[in-house]
Amino acid sequence: MFKLSDNIEDVHVSSSNDRYDLSIITATRLRHSQLAQRIMSVKEQVCDINIQHIIVVDGSDDVGSINVCKYYGSDFIIVGNSAGNCGALAKDIGLESATGSYVTNWDDDDIYYRHAAQSLFDAANGYDIGLCDVNHFMPLSGENGWRQLLPADVPEFGKWSQMCAAVKLDLAKSVKMNTSGG
Repeated sequence: MFKLSDNIEDVHVSSSNDRYDLSIITATRLRHSQLAQRIMSVKEQVCDINIQHIIVVDGSDDVGSINVCKYYGSDFIIVGNSAGNCGALAKDIGLESATGSYVTNWDDDDIYYRHAAQSLFDAANGYDIGLCDVNHFMPLSGENGWRQLLPADVPEFGKWSQMCAAVKLDLAKSVKMNTSGG
């Protein structure tokens, strides 16, 4: 039988008894400079909630991302021998360590307004799922710089970016993102 723990090489997640309102999971692979910006974006959130940020490094060969996590004192999990092929599985692995009342996935290459985590939590609080436009920015292809994601970037109604959803932790854990079984 397949177990998520079979793919985990190392775990550096604090075992404190802190109560978190929102767990943010960020899967990353060979984008350590963008990951550093993501970590700072989460640390700079202005909110009245406790945030847990878990980074899942998709491949033990991604030394740059591992070093960024250590430098910032971030909670992180290393997926071994994946060579970046885990994708949704990496997010499921992060979900196993999440302890917030709600959980969301934020990409490693986007930047969020300082109120995004609070807005997302407020949209979900008291419900199973909350959706809101957290106004995040994405890198420009082939260029230096960032641009705001706009509604037109979502091709069809109903195809929300995962960064715009917060889900109750128990519900999120009951439905895995990785449906391939591996």
